Amino acid sequence: MKDELIPAIIFLTAILSFLVGYITYSSLNECPDCVCIPPTYNISCPEPICPKPICNPCPECKKPNFQIIAEDLVKERQYDRNRYNCLNYAQELARRLRDYGYDVKVCIGKVGWSQDYHAWVKIENIYIEATAGKVLTPLEYQKFGYEEDYCV
Repeated sequence: MKDELIPAIIFLTAILSFLVGYITYSSLNECPDCVCIPPTYNISCPEPICPKPICNPCPECKKPNFQIIAEDLVKERQYDRNRYNCLNYAQELARRLRDYGYDVKVCIGKVGWSQDYHAWVKIENIYIEATAGKVLTPLEYQKFGYEEDYCV
């Protein structure tokens, strides 16, 4: 008789744990009024150098921190092949993101739209076109022919 109750107790415990986690999750979020990092990106800021999340004041603006930082860089700089090119953009963006605690790599490689080498930024499995301040979806990354030789 006792052995028959064990699966039922395990099942009820799992349901109760799920409900408690679901209810308390929103109170643990540091900025419940905005989405600082969408769950699809699954990027966590390392401790203890993690700054307070940069949140957009408007709920309709749901960009992650790293995208805001990338867009700000693009607004500040102007592309010039000889003076401030893709490598400069990627290195500066990587430096800024590292200041916020992200584990960032600068990638160098070929792209489908150019015969020259190009530079972009990688955070875990997310690629950012530094010259445009845009997060590349996996489909865009493949479509535009990004082929990294190395990431450092």
